[in-house]
Amino acid sequence: MMIEGSLGLFVEGLVSILLVATIFYCISVNKKLERLRDEQQGMHNFIRELSIATANADKAIQGLRLTVQDSGAELAGQIDKGRNMKRSLKSEIENAGQTMNKLIILTGSAQKAMGAPSTNHPAEIERTPAPQAINDLRSSMLGFDDLDRETEAKATAKPDSVAKVGGIR
Repeated sequence: MMIEGSLGLFVEGLVSILLVATIFYCISVNKKLERLRDEQQGMHNFIRELSIATANADKAIQGLRLTVQDSGAELAGQIDKGRNMKRSLKSEIENAGQTMNKLIILTGSAQKAMGAPSTNHPAEIERTPAPQAINDLRSSMLGFDDLDRETEAKATAKPDSVAKVGGIR
């Protein structure tokens, strides 16, 4: 009987020890589950903030697209104005050259009619001063020609960059 009593006592002790170990294990699992719930809440907050930031970025991209389109249209208008001004200046330079030739001829004719001794008699006048002045004016316009070529090159390159911006989604 003694053996049975001590065997029963041993089994009950072993069950008690296993029960205490189970209780500690359950406490540990409960703490890990609480941390997981806290991290889950943090992940939900992160996803919400990321969603808001994505919506804001999408609105900003749409605004940038509109700005690029408006700027492109305005730039095209400015380029057209510049080209028109360039044509107008070229026309004015040609008119100035013609007027200068007429003035040279009239000055020589007036000096001849007045009988004044002239070193610049129309027959003796070289026709280079007016063309030289026109060439000087044209050479000063070379900067405009270079600018025009530059803007044309950029204008042909611009649709590619707009397409890149437009391709962002």
